[in-house]
Amino acid sequence: MKKVLFFFTLLLCFVPKVKADHITGGEIYYTSSAGANGTNTYNVTFKLFMRCNSGRQFNNPTVVSVFDKGTNQRVTDINVNLTSSETIQITSPDPCITDPPNVCYVVGYYNFVLNLPATANGYILSSQVNYRIQGISNFQSFYSNVGATYAAEIPGTPSAQNNSAQFTGSDLVVVCSNNKFSYSFGATDKDGDQLRYSFC
Repeated sequence: MKKVLFFFTLLLCFVPKVKADHITGGEIYYTSSAGANGTNTYNVTFKLFMRCNSGRQFNNPTVVSVFDKGTNQRVTDINVNLTSSETIQITSPDPCITDPPNVCYVVGYYNFVLNLPATANGYILSSQVNYRIQGISNFQSFYSNVGATYAAEIPGTPSAQNNSAQFTGSDLVVVCSNNKFSYSFGATDKDGDQLRYSFC
């Protein structure tokens, strides 16, 4: 099977008077199964992390777009309903913090089945959110208008029967000032494909 490339790209979304204060991360992943009549079937999950007690809700539905990987032309937009959500939080914070913050996320899952015609080009699945978490200080002063784009690539034929990689981390992190810190961005791939990472 072809190598699968997972990428996350920050996208500047110029939306007036929008406060960016609750979406902290996410990913798109899928598994494939044989389709019929020249189509392939994909079980897709779009997963989003939202900080607890933000006073916000996940978009319901949200839009996932499909693009032709060879031409970058939009194939279709899909309205996907929120399937489920769960709350995760740190229950035993690092003892280096004397007054630990409440690190808590609501994780939303959008699950849907996608049938796509077989093509040599392959596809890109993509979704955008406009409400990134407050306090991102390494952007320019208009960071409150910054969103994020989450995407996954589906290889073209003959490797279309592919399963994407999936990140294994939970995003539950507390960093202590002047202490060493590490976080694994590890992922697993059901097909055993080589995984490559890029940072931008």
